[in-house]
Amino acid sequence: MVDRPTARWRGPAVRDLVAAAVMGAGISLSLSALLVVATVEQVSRLPMPLAVAFAAHLFGKATLGMKLLLPVGLLLHVGYVSTATLVAVAALGRRRDAVRLRVLTAFGTAFGTALALWVLAGLSVLPYVGWGPFALGLGAGAAVEVLAVHLLYGAFLWAGLWLVFRRSTTELPPEPAGTPIPAAAAAPVAQ
Repeated sequence: MVDRPTARWRGPAVRDLVAAAVMGAGISLSLSALLVVATVEQVSRLPMPLAVAFAAHLFGKATLGMKLLLPVGLLLHVGYVSTATLVAVAALGRRRDAVRLRVLTAFGTAFGTALALWVLAGLSVLPYVGWGPFALGLGAGAAVEVLAVHLLYGAFLWAGLWLVFRRSTTELPPEPAGTPIPAAAAAPVAQ
C-alpha cells in the first residue's frame, strides 16, 4: 500500500487573522472614501452611501443626529467588510496548497466573497433601507453601481490576498515527520 500525502486543512494563524483584519479595514476605508466622494460630487446614483443609509434606518436619524450618521455608518462598514475579509481568509486556508497561494485561488476566493456580499446586501440590506432588491427601486443605474462597488471590493481583496498571503515553501512550517526513528537505530555504531 502506497501512502499518499493527504491535503490537510490548516486553520489561519493569528498573524493571518490580524493581517486580514488590517487588510479588511484598509479596503473598507478606501471604498468608503470613494463612495462618500461620489455622493458629495453627485456622481453616485445612490442618495447616500449604503452603510450610512443602513445606520439611519437601524438607529434612526433623530437618534444619531446628522453629525454621527457618517461616523456610525463608517464603523458599520469597517465592521462588516473586515468580517467578510476574515471569512475569506478562513476559506482561503481551506484551499491553500503546500507550496504557495496561487493567483486563481485568491481570485476565486475574493470574487466569490464579493458576489456573496452583493447577494446578501441585495436581498437584505438594500430592501431594508427602502431601495428595493439590488437597488432596483432606484433604477438600473443604481443596481449596476452597487454591483460595481462589490466587484471593486473583490478586486481589492484579490490583490490583498495574493500579496499578503502568498508564501514560499521556506516560510511554511515544516510538516510533522511520519514515524520517529528509534534512538538505537539513529545512534552511531561504536567500533
